[in-house]
Amino acid sequence: MKVRAQRGITYLAVLFALAIMAGGLALAGEVWETSAKREKEAELLHVGNEYRKAIERYYLSGTRQYPKNLSDLLKDPRQPGTVRHLRRLYPDPITGKEEWGFVKSADGGFAGVYSLSEAAPLKSAGFAVRDAAFEGKTKYSDWQFVFGPDPKFFPTLIEKHLINIGGVVTTNYQLIVLGVAIAFMALLQYIVYGTKFGRAMRAVSFNFETASLMGIPTDRVISTTFVIGSALAAVAGILFGLSYPKIDPLMGVMPGLKAFVSAVLGGIGNVPGAVVGGLLIGVIEAFVGGSRFSNYRDAIAFVILIVILLFRPSGLFGKYQPEKV
Repeated sequence: MKVRAQRGITYLAVLFALAIMAGGLALAGEVWETSAKREKEAELLHVGNEYRKAIERYYLSGTRQYPKNLSDLLKDPRQPGTVRHLRRLYPDPITGKEEWGFVKSADGGFAGVYSLSEAAPLKSAGFAVRDAAFEGKTKYSDWQFVFGPDPKFFPTLIEKHLINIGGVVTTNYQLIVLGVAIAFMALLQYIVYGTKFGRAMRAVSFNFETASLMGIPTDRVISTTFVIGSALAAVAGILFGLSYPKIDPLMGVMPGLKAFVSAVLGGIGNVPGAVVGGLLIGVIEAFVGGSRFSNYRDAIAFVILIVILLFRPSGLFGKYQPEKV
């Protein structure tokens, strides 16, 4: 009787141990499945954004149109040579298949891709800015990697092509920007220093009250000065849009800040000085961009601004003008 009781207790202990092992294995399997699913989600985000960037490069590299199929990203059919916007075609990490869903564009191509899986994702928040639209989505097929969603571009005024000048390769866009900029700076220099209105403008900026007493219509001069400044800003915007056609609400912030630094570097109020300051900043940024410090390219202008304000506030071509107090 005692032996039977011991056998029964041993049997129950074995069953209990097996139950614990089965529960542990089930828990480990669930943890492994969750971990594998998270890895697939991370891979989907990476692959989807690779497709998105490839579509963007395709759109911007030629006529403004979207690719017709995925093979266009491997070899751009619009180009005479071999131009690749994607190294290889990636399968859908969630389904494991080559098929993707496509977000159709107005021109008959596709503007984005998405997974065909209807499963619910684990990740629902904490996305990068570029993927912020995925927050709260309930299916993988809702993660649509779209270039846009509705990008606007500056119209193509002149066809872009390469120009070789003495071994230096440039584009007709860069030559147009340089030529137009020089022409308008020369015109501004003539207006400020060679016309009656320019003398009135300088008089108002030097002493507003005295200029008014001398019969100069100060309000009209100020208004016209703003008109000239706005017109020059419009020309600058057209030239910038010609070179960088993708329109963005903040596209003029950095160029505007660098233009201000150029004016300070050359000397406030000195038109040729501003031109020289802009060229110096551009050359320095080009050298920095080709070095190992390329990440600090945009910071160079502000470093120059600080140095100028500390050691030569009047700029390279500015002059100190003592005033009686």
